[in-house]
Amino acid sequence: DRRGHGEEEGRYTHHLSLRGIKEKDPSSIQALESTTVGEIMTRQVETVSPALPLDRLAKLVETKGHSGFPVVNDRRKVVGMVTIEELRAALGEDDLPHDAVVTGDIMRSPAPSVLSEQTIGEAVSAFNRFNVDRLVVVEKDHPHAVAGIVTQSDVLKVYRTLLL
Repeated sequence: DRRGHGEEEGRYTHHLSLRGIKEKDPSSIQALESTTVGEIMTRQVETVSPALPLDRLAKLVETKGHSGFPVVNDRRKVVGMVTIEELRAALGEDDLPHDAVVTGDIMRSPAPSVLSEQTIGEAVSAFNRFNVDRLVVVEKDHPHAVAGIVTQSDVLKVYRTLLL
């Protein structure tokens, strides 16, 4: 389904054009190294509580279409990340009492994250280092608060916009 594709790609092109970067420009490679995560991240992020039962997490994955969520506590502090992989693994364990297991039991902690001022090249390194397809984005001054989320797809869209 490619609905919204043009609108989303337009958002990246707009952010890049504000920095004087034109599509298919020969200097695009250098532009990739100076583009920050904060420029391409999604700011409206759905989060979940560590106390969320797995059946409700599964329903969220199904209804929202996201394959992962930052996990935040009652004080809005990032305490982890949960992905569809952890959910599938937990639901596949027959001896696990699914009604007694909560998101905090299966999440990755600490959450794989990057600073908003880091470059997308540094984000690519973090994707590889953490072996994830999404990273929680935090600010240097507020390292425990979710500022956004960046996915491998976000980075690929920028590469495609600049290089193709």
